[in-house]
Amino acid sequence: MPSRATLALVVLGWVALWPLLHRGLVARFEVNPWKLGGLAMYTTAVPPLGVVVLRKSAQGLVAVDERQLDDETRRELERFRIRRHALGELQSADPLGRQLLAALPDADWLVIAVQRLQLDPTTARLKASTSRFLVERGVSGTTRIESVP
Repeated sequence: MPSRATLALVVLGWVALWPLLHRGLVARFEVNPWKLGGLAMYTTAVPPLGVVVLRKSAQGLVAVDERQLDDETRRELERFRIRRHALGELQSADPLGRQLLAALPDADWLVIAVQRLQLDPTTARLKASTSRFLVERGVSGTTRIESVP
């Protein structure tokens, strides 16, 4: 059993180091600064996160009508939005991509677009950054998901 002094040092070390680690997670992986109990929440507002699924059509790329998706796929999309908003790049698009291809058997490929608003420190204005994930159906039934510019 650790002594009280050891326990106090561990708690003090955690309290002193976690805000720095949390700020690093926010900066590197776009973790939501209001999540995971860090002090980075005081450095920024929390703008919304947008997630849109796009597919090829005769008109070019169009948004998938989420109302047409089955219940499990809509739930997976909502889980992805919640987790991506909280965990940023630490939340992979892979499970959602596989679920979407299973729900849309006529689609050879899809794009999952994730848009995040950030405060630009030089202009004090919100700017959008978009991450795109190409989800392709392989010839042998495999799924390939990659980040695209």
